[in-house]
Amino acid sequence: MLAASEAPRTGTQIVPSPFAFFCTDYVRRLIDDGFLGNLRELVVIGANDQFQDVQAPLHWRQDREISGLNVLAMGILHEAALRWTPDSTRVFAQVETFGPEGPDGPATIPDSVQVMTEIEGGARGLYHLSGIALFGPGFHLHLYGSEGTIKVDLGNDTLEIGRAGDDSLHEPEIPADQQGDWRVEDEFIGAIRGPSRSA
Repeated sequence: MLAASEAPRTGTQIVPSPFAFFCTDYVRRLIDDGFLGNLRELVVIGANDQFQDVQAPLHWRQDREISGLNVLAMGILHEAALRWTPDSTRVFAQVETFGPEGPDGPATIPDSVQVMTEIEGGARGLYHLSGIALFGPGFHLHLYGSEGTIKVDLGNDTLEIGRAGDDSLHEPEIPADQQGDWRVEDEFIGAIRGPSRSA
């Protein structure tokens, strides 16, 4: 049994949120080096109009039986935010589903979510998640601190930063060794082939 446990024939993989790979390590280093000062606010935005047409056929992401407890992009965005912020200690949320019952029945997952959090250390978090925000802003993570600001546009893979005394935000040059990318498929193939054979 010991020998079998040392050479397993199966593997598992947890797929991370793909958001912000391009700047995850760079932002982590900024925070660790005190760029923000004390974190004051986290703003998470995931607002678009994918469910704006309430008469359209029900999408599988609107059906709790298929999608489970996944509400809009909340989990995937929160996972990305947790790379840079402590855990929340208190949470208040409200949800709404707009529009009449559609041709396939009612949506069983909300299409509008607002969350307020208290973050370990005293900062506050604000989450705006929506599938009915016509011309909505898309997906963003903002970190506001006592000394600096970090804004990540997740849809365009852009990073803007600024500190007290700067005239405006600017896009930093991210060193190549601090840029990540999506490697899930390569890592999955590598897990199947074994440690000595990568994809």
